[in-house]
Formats: sequence, C-alpha cells, structure tokens
Amino acid sequence: MNAPLLLWLGLGPAAAADLALLGNSYSFFNDLDVQVRALLAEADPAAWAEGDTVRLADGGLRFVDHRQRIGQSGSAWATAFAPGATWDWVILQEQSQIPGFPEGQADIEASVVAAGELDDVAEAAGAQSVFLLTWGRRAGDADNEWLYPDFETMQGLLSAGYARYRDTTSTTDRPTWIAPAGPAFARVHADERAAGVDPLASTSRFSRLYTGDGSHPSPLGTYLAACVLVGTLTGQATVGLSPVGGVSAEDAAWLQAAADATVADATLGYTYPWQGGAGDGGSGGASDGAAGDGGGSDGAAGDDGGSDGAAGDDGAAADTGPGVPVGTPAKVSRDGGCASAPASPAAAGALGALVVAARRRRR
Repeated sequence: MNAPLLLWLGLGPAAAADLALLGNSYSFFNDLDVQVRALLAEADPAAWAEGDTVRLADGGLRFVDHRQRIGQSGSAWATAFAPGATWDWVILQEQSQIPGFPEGQADIEASVVAAGELDDVAEAAGAQSVFLLTWGRRAGDADNEWLYPDFETMQGLLSAGYARYRDTTSTTDRPTWIAPAGPAFARVHADERAAGVDPLASTSRFSRLYTGDGSHPSPLGTYLAACVLVGTLTGQATVGLSPVGGVSAEDAAWLQAAADATVADATLGYTYPWQGGAGDGGSGGASDGAAGDGGGSDGAAGDDGGSDGAAGDDGAAADTGPGVPVGTPAKVSRDGGCASAPASPAAAGALGALVVAARRRRR
C-alpha cells in the first residue's frame, strides 16, 4: 500500500511557516502538534525548521467553543488571533461525533456556521484553513448506535460531514482543504481485513491505533495523523522519516506507508494545496468501505472530546436523515465524563486541560 505521493510542485508554504492547531483531546493526546512540526522540519527544513506553532486545545472543544474563545478577551485564543497576528496554516479539528450528525440537527448546523467563522478568522490572519478529518471510534459509537453502529459507517458519515465543511467554506480564489487522517485509519482497517485479520482484535494494527477507550489515539494513531498532515501540507512522502512520539521504527514504517497511500489515493476525491488547483472537487469519491454520502473517504472522525461512556445530551434535535429513527437524540460525549452541557468560555478557560505550546512572534 506504499503508493508514492506526487512530487511536490514547490507551491507549499514560504520559509519559517507558522501553524496554529485548534482542536481538543484528539489533538493534545501524544502532542500531535509537536510530532507534526518535527516531521515537517525533517521533510522540508527550508520551509519548516523555523516558524511558530501554537496548539489551542481543551477536552471536548467544538468549533463553536473555539469561536467563542477567540472572542473572549485575554484568552490564549484571542491572543493568537489578535489584530495583526499572522499565520500560514490553521488546522481545524471538530468534536468527534458532530460532523456525522444528520443535516438539520442542532449541533451539526451550529458546527457548520462556526466552521465558516473560524475560516474567516484564519483568512484575516493570512492563513489557509485545513480541516483535520479524524477517525471513527474503533467499534462505532455505543451512545449513538442507531447512527454509528460500527467504524465503517461512522467513518463514512464523518467524512461526508467534513466534506460539507470544505464545500461551504471554499471559494475559487481561496479553497479550504481536508487532511484525511480518518481515511488513513480506515486504510489500516481495510488492510487488516484483506490479510484475514480481525480489525477489532486487540493485537491488530487497527486496534493498536487507539487507546483502551476505543476512541482516543494511541501514540501510533497520533503518529499516523501527523504523517497525514505532513503529506497534506507538503506533498512529500513520509516513508523514511524518523519515528517520534515513542513509536518504534518497525511501526513507523507501516504507519508512514498507510499515510502516504491515503494522501496519494485520488479515488478519495481530495486535492491538496501543493497541487496548485482549486479545492477538493465536490462531494464525490467515497473511499473503500465508506458508508456516507458523496465525499466520504474511508476513516472516521474520532472522538476528540469524549472518553467512551461519557455520554452527554448536548441539545440534540430530531434526526432528519434517511433511515434514521425519528426523534432519536444524538448524544455528544465530553472529555473525561464531564456533564453534557458545554462550559461557558470563562469556565472552560479555567480548565486545567488547556494546553498551549507555542513560540509566537509578530511579523
């Protein structure tokens, strides 16, 4: 599955590129931002050895929460995107379940609006926006079994949801992009099946991408996502790059191959900044096993905010999608089993889980 990436066309970021990552526990588990910067610096030192990186993440944060914090005076978010601050890339990662909720459901509709607002913030800072398409839960979502009965179904719906973010924010002059981390998880899932291995077996490569909760990434899962981000931003193959984050050289080899093959897979329907074209073409191109509407690539949007069993009803509305039980509530998990209601910006800012890792300079 080690398909080489297209040669980089030289259209990537300028020297000393600055990157801001907005996410939640899916991003701060195993220091995704640190891994990405280290791999980028090795893959293309001229563009990535220097520059600033900021990670803005709390457990369970949604796009709407990030937008609120950017407007909250004195917050790390407001500081990072203060007038005059500039970034080259803004990586946006939504809560794991919301992107796959049916159209018309309250959480997903608020998410789409907030995605557009965050893209506007990124544009004002001179940045391109990249949506980090995360992975589905290993065995589906027990809290929303009617919608996400298994990994593959969840992946398809989440991938379609991220395609909607892209399609509603992209313009001809300024496309937005998708980094297909979830589809890379799905590639590993499909490879295990093809090899006669039960993907849900505890010793399978697919299961090893997760922590024990079957939702958050293990060091292997984070490394796979980091390699996908490197391919998305640069177009360069990651095979041969150093293992980081405690991943062994043996594991790094197959993780790199899976990431490179995913980014290079034209059937997924994604295009990238280094290709020099417009944004991803439409919503077509569902990948292997993806059960979602057009644009769904293999893989799922992982549980950014919640550990398994942390089920909170975040104001879900009745479902409107085909085949969905009418009136079935969609449950949004929160990190660490927090209450279902989202914290206010002030309260959330006081949480000890806030992680901001940065070397920030004004340009």
